[in-house]
Amino acid sequence: MTRVIYDTVEDCTRCPYNHGRICMKLKKYLFDVCFERDCPLPTLSDVESFTRYVTRDKGLKCHGNCKHWKFWHYAKAVNGDVGRCERNGVNVASHSACDEYEEV
Repeated sequence: MTRVIYDTVEDCTRCPYNHGRICMKLKKYLFDVCFERDCPLPTLSDVESFTRYVTRDKGLKCHGNCKHWKFWHYAKAVNGDVGRCERNGVNVASHSACDEYEEV
């Protein structure tokens, strides 16, 4: 399985749009920006809701695209995504038991 790695931004200080205490995306000084309300970056839950998984042969039939899969989090211990397939009861995204996939 191939994954896209992204870094989460938790405040304006680590944001790539912060240049000299000015948000280049909003064109405002940081003291005028409320991170929770004004930030134009997508939230982690938004990114995960649009994430689609791809197998090494560029196929889409892997567990992350299962119609019944509910993503929980990425687990370093298993080196993969953890969630729940409501149909098969599988908890790790690398399992291949599913036979119904979402279109991308």
